[in-house]
Amino acid sequence: MKDVLWIMPPKRLINSGVYKYSDLIINSAPNIQKLHLPNNKLRYIFQFLILPFILIFSSMIYKKVIFAEEGYGFLVPFFLREKIIIVHDIRTSDEVTSFKEWLKSIYIKLSLLGIRYSNKIICVSKFTENSLKSNNICDFSTTSVSVIYNAIEKEVLLTDGTVDKKLVDFVNNAKQFPNKVVFLYVGSDETRKNTIALVKALNSASPTFSKNIFLLKVGRPINESNFELVNKQLVSSNNITGFLCLSEVSSIDLDYVYSMSDVFIMPSTFEGFGRTPIEAQCYGLPVISTDAAALAEVLGDSCIRIPAPYGSEQIKFAIDKWLSCYNNQDLILTGHQNAQRFSKESVVKQFKEFIQ
Repeated sequence: MKDVLWIMPPKRLINSGVYKYSDLIINSAPNIQKLHLPNNKLRYIFQFLILPFILIFSSMIYKKVIFAEEGYGFLVPFFLREKIIIVHDIRTSDEVTSFKEWLKSIYIKLSLLGIRYSNKIICVSKFTENSLKSNNICDFSTTSVSVIYNAIEKEVLLTDGTVDKKLVDFVNNAKQFPNKVVFLYVGSDETRKNTIALVKALNSASPTFSKNIFLLKVGRPINESNFELVNKQLVSSNNITGFLCLSEVSSIDLDYVYSMSDVFIMPSTFEGFGRTPIEAQCYGLPVISTDAAALAEVLGDSCIRIPAPYGSEQIKFAIDKWLSCYNNQDLILTGHQNAQRFSKESVVKQFKEFIQ
């Protein structure tokens, strides 16, 4: 009998936090068989109608199954041996402004019902573990739960290849301006990501510091209406010298944007972990971030904090604070030290011990 079957997201989501969490562990652990969901529209037919039968059959082949995220919770009862699920966040009261976000929130709530049938649960942060407890998602007397952080290291992100020409042109153009500052945001335009408030804040950043502000925004929109509104604000801005918004990017491009930016900004109002600011710290970028949800836990005092309630005024306050100490190396040093907490060796060791 084989050891472990790992149910993975589609390969097109390779740069997502959910995918990276599982992929790095799998690459460091033997005897694991990956099963990816399809990349195309057949994904949901496969996920809801075919995969349950595959899991029942796989119970005769594999000792354990690991589900890469809480969204697969409804599948847990179909595997008849040991079941382990990774929970990245519990968004039971998520802000919803689009039909797609509403549909996703309903789907996640239904999926969470299946988590209680897991033998073991891995939470990516203490915040997420506490959310499990406060929402009575599972019976902690019968289910083993462990907090295992994301593994994040710069060398995992690096690769050889050709960078998207649009990125190269954007960076070269920014370099022509005196006192340029390239702000980097990596993430979606879901309402909780707070990108509308971010652009408003950049539009109103204090002119006292005489900086040419550029925004590099990378990530799948998810909420198209928010994405369009953000773009309209950027086009009409008098305070932002230049911007580039890209959706899907390669690992090569992601490495490039981290390497060529000046500061990373995280305006999110909810994160189950918050991978991207830690990635930025691995690259030596100072980080401006909210302390919402798990972000306070994973960033600590290694960033300039955006105070609650995380509106455009609070984001502007944090941006101006960073601009006032633009060349302060302490923030870069503390960021690097913070990123070291999430080493691959430590995470893989914890994982192997927990699933045994």
